Amino acid sequence: MTLANKAIALLLLAALLLLALAVCAGASTANAAGFGSGERAQFSALTHKAIAEGGYPGIVIGVWAPHGRTFLRAYGKRELSSGRRAALRPNDHFRIASVTKTMTATVVLRLVQERKLSLDTPLSRFYPGVLGAPRITIRNLLNHTSLIPTLDQSTVESLVRVPSQRFDPAEVIGAALTQPFLPPPWGYSDTNYLLLGKIVERVSRHSFAYELRRDVLAPLHLTHTSFDPGTRIPAPAAHGYTLLNGRMVDTAGWTTSYGWAAGSVVSTLGDLHRWTPALARGTLLDARLQRERLRWVATGQPGFEYGLGIFEIDGFVGHNGLIPGYDSAILYSPSSHTTVVALANSDPALDEPPPQPITSTLELAIALGHTAAAAR
Repeated sequence: MTLANKAIALLLLAALLLLALAVCAGASTANAAGFGSGERAQFSALTHKAIAEGGYPGIVIGVWAPHGRTFLRAYGKRELSSGRRAALRPNDHFRIASVTKTMTATVVLRLVQERKLSLDTPLSRFYPGVLGAPRITIRNLLNHTSLIPTLDQSTVESLVRVPSQRFDPAEVIGAALTQPFLPPPWGYSDTNYLLLGKIVERVSRHSFAYELRRDVLAPLHLTHTSFDPGTRIPAPAAHGYTLLNGRMVDTAGWTTSYGWAAGSVVSTLGDLHRWTPALARGTLLDARLQRERLRWVATGQPGFEYGLGIFEIDGFVGHNGLIPGYDSAILYSPSSHTTVVALANSDPALDEPPPQPITSTLELAIALGHTAAAAR
């Protein structure tokens, strides 16, 4: 298994802990400039392969490289029930799942920058009843070294029973904390970011949604990005599909409130094009805090390291996300100054028995980024 595939398998395992839920149509609306016909053909071939292997109804991709080289394209369907009229479009809204963590981490770091919080602040200041809280810091929550367990299976089961319900983040946190802690040295956990969202509210005395708009969305003019911890997806919306009990289920009406500050943002290809390099370059932070953000910790998976709400893999920095019906990845190459975004309206067959499929938008984005870099 390649270095990239090992890291992808780890992230898929993390998604399975959250969501153990037990072809390809022609390309539409395209925009390509600067890349040669060979690169354009490779981009399309890689995406067709991902759709075929991952069983995605559709994928939208964006590749932006220096000198104005751009490739934007939508492939496949946005609604399986509407026939040919429902082609996916590059401006459709997608749930971006754990890519939300990159924004939540930035909100936390902005509070650190304003001296309202410290990376060394112990969790016990806010949650004294959590096991080991005096030794768990804000930094540990951000880089997943707290070893706090991820969401409990009871939350998953409740979601499947009533997909449109509203979860209380405090109750989701409470259920997660009834489980054993994760083994060292590192453990990916949505609970870390639910806790961070609640800490943001306590420190700022504003809602998390308000702080996200103030610190991330407004400064970067991300006008098509929103925090939607419910059942809403702004129009035009890509309907998401997940395989549940052997059949494809439309999840566009499912809640994301159980994910809240860990996974409830909705966005578009265009907005994520602006967000990804801003994240990687530290546009919204001072230089010191950006260095802290990019201070990598070992995950136990060689070639895959995690910072403060961002990871490094195969020469790229960014994040990916999986939620029922949606699979997303954002990557930036510091060496080639290339940005890649891939958004799909399904997830990699989360209820199939192990070994789980490796195909994902993260794997696709890495391949697209290397193809773009080789074209320099």
